[in-house]
Amino acid sequence: MQEQKISKIGLLTESLGGAIALLLNDDRIKVMIMMAPSFYLKNVLSISKHKSKVSEKFWNEVEKINKIDVSIIKSIKCPIMIVQGSDDDNVDPKQSKELYELLSNPKEFVLIEDGKHVLTRYPESCKKIIQLSLGWFKKWLK
Repeated sequence: MQEQKISKIGLLTESLGGAIALLLNDDRIKVMIMMAPSFYLKNVLSISKHKSKVSEKFWNEVEKINKIDVSIIKSIKCPIMIVQGSDDDNVDPKQSKELYELLSNPKEFVLIEDGKHVLTRYPESCKKIIQLSLGWFKKWLK
């Protein structure tokens, strides 16, 4: 993207991808949407159904972090939308709301009623994610 001089970069993350984006804290990212973002990494480690699909080295690193430092979260300046399912069994909606409260403005929090952890697996919440994402990216990547 840098080689092609692309500067309007939006990032859509899911679950642990949100934690990775927070830790990356790359100012080249101009806007983010985080679906069910985790920032209590030990919680993700303990409940992950996909642990065997990722290297042990990765999980050992995650274990060292435990929780993303508040100063990192507060230093992120790009607009962030958090989308969370109300019935998420992996990331507690309260955790996403706590993360939202720590973020700088501009920000938005969307709770999808009856939404599960992977919102894109279900037709109704997937449709909602697409609409929200398009609107958020169009607004901030002018």
